[in-house]
Amino acid sequence: MNKNLFKTGIFLSFVIIIIFCNITVVSIKIPVTQKIPKPIDPIIGAWVTPMVLNKTPSDLFIAKDSKRVDWVNVINTTCSTYVAERWFLGKWQKINETTYSITGKEIISFGNNSSHSQRKLKFSIQYCSFNNTLTGFGETNTQYRKISSEPVIPEGINAVIPFD
Repeated sequence: MNKNLFKTGIFLSFVIIIIFCNITVVSIKIPVTQKIPKPIDPIIGAWVTPMVLNKTPSDLFIAKDSKRVDWVNVINTTCSTYVAERWFLGKWQKINETTYSITGKEIISFGNNSSHSQRKLKFSIQYCSFNNTLTGFGETNTQYRKISSEPVIPEGINAVIPFD
């Protein structure tokens, strides 16, 4: 009887080993914590001056996350000719939570004789989170209102940005 019990024990041990070896291990994937995206600076996006009589803004300011800024006069489509177009191409730098430094080059193209002029500009602008506006822009001290967080020419605005 001891011999049979011993054989049965060995047989059961082999069965248990075979069963454990054939069990499929289910792998549980623990999700890796995603990187927290860096916050988007409030200056990034498309900004316009207040609407004028023809219901279009007169200036468009675009700030990109690459620190590039484009500033352009919006062409009034009701006029058949234009005297000049003005572009600004530069960089922005955050000074503090509400102040940005803008440096770059203003290019004025004169439509009547296809000539142009250039000048370097440096000025500060102020961001107001309460009404989501930018104010400053050199000697004009103009206020711009944010119309898009996307740093592109918004649909419906007749503007061209060279070198983009």
